[in-house]
Amino acid sequence: SKIKTTNSFSFIYNNAIPIKNIYLLMGEEKKLFKPEPMNFKDNNGIISFNFQFKKADTYPVRIVADNKELLQYYVEVEE
Repeated sequence: SKIKTTNSFSFIYNNAIPIKNIYLLMGEEKKLFKPEPMNFKDNNGIISFNFQFKKADTYPVRIVADNKELLQYYVEVEE
């Protein structure tokens, strides 16, 4: 990804229990950035949100919903 490029995220979930909050955790365990709360949309069990990465580097990103980690991956952000 590039800095200031909007990245779109979406995933499907069982909407019997609505998700109340989603945030991104970025960085290594010893150097975590401040959690980034997401403004998300819930469209009948499909959650979607956008995010712009601000730091050029390669680091892990975790998507957390209602304090449960859903997904972890590495992102490479360039200038």
